[in-house]
Amino acid sequence: LGDKSMLGFVLLLFFYQSGCIMMTGSIHYVGDYILGGPSSQTTIIFAGMLLGTLLSIPAWSQVAKKIRNNQQMLCITSLVLAVTAFPMTFVRTMEWYTVFMLLWGIGFGGFWTFMSTAMADVVDWFVVKTGRRDDGVIMGMRAFFMRFSYASQAIVFWLTHKFTGFDATITDSALVPESMKFGISLHMAAIPALFFITGVIVFIRLNKLTPKVVAENRAKLATMDI
Repeated sequence: LGDKSMLGFVLLLFFYQSGCIMMTGSIHYVGDYILGGPSSQTTIIFAGMLLGTLLSIPAWSQVAKKIRNNQQMLCITSLVLAVTAFPMTFVRTMEWYTVFMLLWGIGFGGFWTFMSTAMADVVDWFVVKTGRRDDGVIMGMRAFFMRFSYASQAIVFWLTHKFTGFDATITDSALVPESMKFGISLHMAAIPALFFITGVIVFIRLNKLTPKVVAENRAKLATMDI
């Protein structure tokens, strides 16, 4: 973790995964306390996200061919996640949730498209720098930071519910106070958006893998017997 490029990458994954888990964990709160009605509504919202994800992958691939910078593509897709998540803070209908989750799925599909290739660039950098392969250790670090995001979700939900008066005993969505709905909207949209943006800022400040550096690393790897 003393390597800034490695640290920037795993921190970006932490903020990304934290935001995603908050949003997926919030959907059922949205269905029960904001939308009301049958649970099938949340299925439709998730279907919108899946559709956006599938449709976005070919488009992101075309964009990547022009930019040719995996690290920059992670920043772009993370910003798309933030921009499309934030408006859901003010949404109150299934139709609008579905629309914005479809748009959010575009960023989600892009991040998944470039996460592995961007990590490959980081691994190459680390191999050239250290002269050895520690892929297992690197994958373990990645898994740890992504799993650690469950703790951030729990803390955010607890604090948000505490300060916005969440009451799980309310079963009629018509009786849910606005402060409680706003709290759910915060951990559904505004707070995840903040996490996505924070991840980008941290990543930009720490990551030093420009296309030139990536190309040099690949050339050096070709001469190394590893």
